[in-house]
Amino acid sequence: MSSQDVYTIPNLGKEPDSFFTYSDGLRLRKTPVVIDNGSYECRVGWASDEAPRMVFKNITAKQRGKKESEVQVGNDIANIEAVRWLLKTQFDRNVVTHFDIQEHIFDHIFSHLGISTENRVDHPIVMTEVVGNPSYYRQNMSELLFEHYHVPQVLYGIDALFSLHHNCSKKAENALVLSFGHHTMHVIPVLNWQIDIENCKRISIGGNNITAYLQRLLQLKHPHLTAAVTLSRAEHLMHQYCYVAENYMEELEKWADADYFDEHCHLVQLPYNTNSSGVIGSGVGKMDICFNIVKRVQESIAKKKQDTLADDEEKLQQLINIQELLEFEDEATFQRTLQELGFSSIEELSLVINELRRQVQQVKNSFASSSAADPDLMESALKRSCLDLDPRFFTEPDAWISAVRKRREELKEKKMLQQQRFLERAHNAGQKGKSKKKEPQFSDEFDDADYAEEGEEMEEIIAEFEREFKKKQLGADQVGTSIAEYYQLQLGTERIRAPEILFQPSIIGVEQAGVAETLEFVFSRYTKEQQSFLAQNVFVTGSPALLPGIRNRLCTELLAMRPFQSAFSVTLAKNPALDSWKGARQCAVQRDFLNKFAIKRADYEEKGPDYLKEHCYSNVSSSPVVPSPAKTLTMQSSTL
Repeated sequence: MSSQDVYTIPNLGKEPDSFFTYSDGLRLRKTPVVIDNGSYECRVGWASDEAPRMVFKNITAKQRGKKESEVQVGNDIANIEAVRWLLKTQFDRNVVTHFDIQEHIFDHIFSHLGISTENRVDHPIVMTEVVGNPSYYRQNMSELLFEHYHVPQVLYGIDALFSLHHNCSKKAENALVLSFGHHTMHVIPVLNWQIDIENCKRISIGGNNITAYLQRLLQLKHPHLTAAVTLSRAEHLMHQYCYVAENYMEELEKWADADYFDEHCHLVQLPYNTNSSGVIGSGVGKMDICFNIVKRVQESIAKKKQDTLADDEEKLQQLINIQELLEFEDEATFQRTLQELGFSSIEELSLVINELRRQVQQVKNSFASSSAADPDLMESALKRSCLDLDPRFFTEPDAWISAVRKRREELKEKKMLQQQRFLERAHNAGQKGKSKKKEPQFSDEFDDADYAEEGEEMEEIIAEFEREFKKKQLGADQVGTSIAEYYQLQLGTERIRAPEILFQPSIIGVEQAGVAETLEFVFSRYTKEQQSFLAQNVFVTGSPALLPGIRNRLCTELLAMRPFQSAFSVTLAKNPALDSWKGARQCAVQRDFLNKFAIKRADYEEKGPDYLKEHCYSNVSSSPVVPSPAKTLTMQSSTL
């Protein structure tokens, strides 16, 4: 890939929210405040604004030991990753449940809008909520707004329906709304301008899950950058580079092609400190790494030898136990046991036992000599055979690893020559000569084992060196990589794997149906005529709907599930992230509609906090169920 293919991550810090002027026009006209209270971002503005004045993440952070008045909200948090463990939100998934945090959010909103009236907000509030919001939590929200902020009236509406009416005001009579959120997705059928709340479905997957899954994929792919791949950076990469595959399996097959991979894979440069040590450090620091490599390899080989010794001792003890059976069992049983173990005679068993004893004793002697040696010396085949390969005698890793590779080649040549000499002796000598040279043969075998041990150590040292220094091509003489390349992410199939969880939640272990299966289930709840009305106006909104390819994927899924040659239409919101606020603003500027359907303070005081006026944007009010008095149970007398 060329240098122009490397993308950078900008500074993800946000500017603190500005404090706006509270003009006389806003105060005298009592302009409504429009709040899109999303679980990811909160968007706030006056009904007279064309776009929200404030957009910030719906989170708060308070340093320990600080006063409650020093709580930071949204964009005021300079570095989210530094205080992520302190972050709090008022949401439990997509429902507001923590109203002490919601109060901090409201304080932040009203103070930055410049509202200066003491102990009251004398403006109507138009506010979004989630579909199917439990009545109990809406009561708490009304209580907070009316009792604490003394607002004159409040209008609640479903965020997805505000977006629907903003984009499709003439076709909103019958629609099937797909609302993609930060924590959840909703399928909302609308018939005759009203939502069918009984057939609304929720899927507990959203943009937050995509971000977390993408972060995990990149951390597993680049384990040396685990700390650098933060949730904020993964979120940025998701918005910038991920897309929804129209056909997931076919797209994966395309990525398997090397040319396609090179063309579509993105290299992303993470920020780094040019003065940091590590891959490109001083020569002394890098030789320390080489020294540690040798120590790790030696410890690994010693562990293998200990494991082998334990296995050999166990096998030796088993064979000795079998040999002792001859004293307690008859000869027929003993011979049968020998044959089951693969021995033809007791002499062969004795030879194997003696050879195992020799090997076990040899390994024990090597361990004893290592423990008695000078602790400053590196006890290994490397030190015993080639003292000049000690990393402490080198100043540059390249020179040291070249010497190690040279020693490895020498060992290979010696082993080949030794094998050739052995074959020549076996070929030229007769049967009698072979028996005479049996004793030197053991010496050759011992040398072979010694060469094998040292060769194994050389191979492991070279492999560890290449992994440690992030070598790009095996077998190259020069090892080196720039620190910039060390801090680069490779975005390949992760671009489609992360968003695919919207359609296949099982990828991350969530046992729920995906978008397509849920759509098909909702369709099955209606008559064919109603299905046709809904299918001809499938509307998609919510921030994750900004992912490229999501409309094409939904069209593909609908084509597969709908009857042959049946019509359907998928409409994507013009701005899936902002259209909920814009739809709520359109509602707020219609004063007649606002006065008719908003909950006024008098309604709140007279009818209670659970009172809700239904309209085309709202949830369905659910009256509390009053338990009926228990009926007297009359037992019929039984005749015996």
